[in-house]
Amino acid sequence: MPGARNACLADELERARDAWVQRGWPSPRALVVTGSGLEFDAGSQTDSTLPFSDLLPFPVAAVEGHQHVARVIWPLEDRPVLLFQGRLHCYQGFDAHQVVFGIRLGALLGAEVLILTNAAGSLRPNVAPASLCPLSDHLNLSGQNPLQGELPAHWGERFPSMNDAYDLGLRQRAAAIADDLGIELQEGVYAWL
Repeated sequence: MPGARNACLADELERARDAWVQRGWPSPRALVVTGSGLEFDAGSQTDSTLPFSDLLPFPVAAVEGHQHVARVIWPLEDRPVLLFQGRLHCYQGFDAHQVVFGIRLGALLGAEVLILTNAAGSLRPNVAPASLCPLSDHLNLSGQNPLQGELPAHWGERFPSMNDAYDLGLRQRAAAIADDLGIELQEGVYAWL
């Protein structure tokens, strides 16, 4: 399929990874992507900061509540966390491969854990606004998917199993921390429409 590799931005991802390494920045252990509704202050733990425009091979349009910066922070002893403050959305006109560019970059850099946050409404009346809701699964009802097209074989299985996409161990750890802090969690399933 002509242009398939370009459609998934594989070459651009490799260039972004190489640029990261050339800056001398370390490989992240985890990637955190914050969406609207969550402010994050890394304080003095921030080592490096750069705008998305320095990482992405396409123009980025601002959305209210999204700073669109990447930060390297050091909360862990041996490897840092890559924090993307803000993200891209299909409703802005980005395709699925552009939306997941930062996540794929984090994976190419070595991140083994991904934490995404967003502000979303609930269909359950008992879930109040501003509730914290770890996800156990999702429904993709959008018609878009970053697995479309011809992906490089070294990225992994063509259609990976989604049975354990939302790690039970991480959800249990989040529940234990929330319990210690007296925060109620409402586990749910995300519907992407």
